[in-house]
Amino acid sequence: PKHLAEHVIARDRTCRFPLCNRQACHCDLDHRIPWERDGHTNEPNLQTVCCRHHHAKHEAGWLPELLPDGSIEWTSPTGHKYRDEQPTYPIDRTVELSESAGPAKAKATDPPPF
Repeated sequence: PKHLAEHVIARDRTCRFPLCNRQACHCDLDHRIPWERDGHTNEPNLQTVCCRHHHAKHEAGWLPELLPDGSIEWTSPTGHKYRDEQPTYPIDRTVELSESAGPAKAKATDPPPF
């Protein structure tokens, strides 16, 4: 579904292969556990990988594993492990700022609200 694809692209931001910075909107959606092996088409089982790294997974034998912290550990065909960290997002400080400012105070000369 389109909304699922948009969510995964927004979540991942880039190809989830270590050190690849290709934007997720230019990547393939890949099932970590292949669909043919009962891998579900849902948010935890989908990741964005660029075409090059999609081929590396399926043809060269790289294996991704989703870790509890959201990072992905890739195991190379030779058994070496590489980690792609979960993207971090900027903190939304607009709520803090508006709450710390307190309620707006009306001046005595302001007209009453209607």
